[in-house]
Amino acid sequence: MKRILFFISSLLVASMAMAQTPAITNGTFESWVAPSLPYQLERPTAWYGTDEVLNNQVGPLLLLSGVPFTPQKQLYKSADKYEGDYCAKIMTKHFGDSLKNVPALLTNAKQNLNIAALMQAQSSGNVNPYDLFTYTNGTPMYGKKIDSVTAYINAPATNQDTGVAFVLAYGHIRPDSIGVIGQGIVLAPPSANGYTKVKIPVIYTSFGTATDTMVVGFVSAGDAGPNGYFLNNTLFVDKVELFWSAGTAGINPVKTSNLGFKIYPNPAKDYVVFEQKTGLSQVYTLVVYNALGQVMHHEQFRDGQKRLDLNRYADGLYYYELYNAKGTARQTGKFTK
Repeated sequence: MKRILFFISSLLVASMAMAQTPAITNGTFESWVAPSLPYQLERPTAWYGTDEVLNNQVGPLLLLSGVPFTPQKQLYKSADKYEGDYCAKIMTKHFGDSLKNVPALLTNAKQNLNIAALMQAQSSGNVNPYDLFTYTNGTPMYGKKIDSVTAYINAPATNQDTGVAFVLAYGHIRPDSIGVIGQGIVLAPPSANGYTKVKIPVIYTSFGTATDTMVVGFVSAGDAGPNGYFLNNTLFVDKVELFWSAGTAGINPVKTSNLGFKIYPNPAKDYVVFEQKTGLSQVYTLVVYNALGQVMHHEQFRDGQKRLDLNRYADGLYYYELYNAKGTARQTGKFTK
């Protein structure tokens, strides 16, 4: 009898351990939710696209205000997969003369619309999905630290914009507040090589904090060029997987240091410039937060200079972090608008 009870208890412990193992739900995009009316929008199970929010929430708001809006579909179930039967295909689409061309955003977390950011973005005509949404849910992490996320991405050579893949790790930065404690980003430039496996390493800024949830996202285009976003810029995404550590062991702390960047003007009005005059061609990562700890901007750039457009930013205090290419050194600061 004792052996039977021990065997049963062992099974229970094992099943509980398995239940506590984080994993991307439907990372192969084989399961899809039935298309929804009236626009026949479809999405992978446990994943969400911007076209649902834009068509079902933003569109009615703009039309009630007398602002032109054209419904569009941005997320597709595609057979141009890496493996299996399907992958996710996202495309930049034109939503009318007010919003113009809007990149598609695909995330494994529900997207919550930031109305204030939408109103500011509408006036500029370049609506960046980074600015429009906050996220809820995502993948439960059970306190485990994400080391990296991998995905297979196909950015066709016909693209004119560079796609983006990103990761946001959330934890309790205060007992009553959840915020970003780690992030990672990689770019997906146009390529004739078909699917490429990309690895998104996660840089942690808070090492004593357990990870609650993780958000993975893919954007059909990053920052807009001088002519805005290009129509029909496309990204195919398949086989998304994550890797983690049992705790903080194996994760290299980020040293806070001066990377030599100057920021001006500060206070700022329409833009702010991050500039480093070393003459070295290196990759840096810029992360900007608002006073609530929400990520407002997340981007990689080269050659030590980045001009950030602030037309869509509300007046107030903002914090920034600049990381070197390996993510081992960080410069921090703040600016006001």
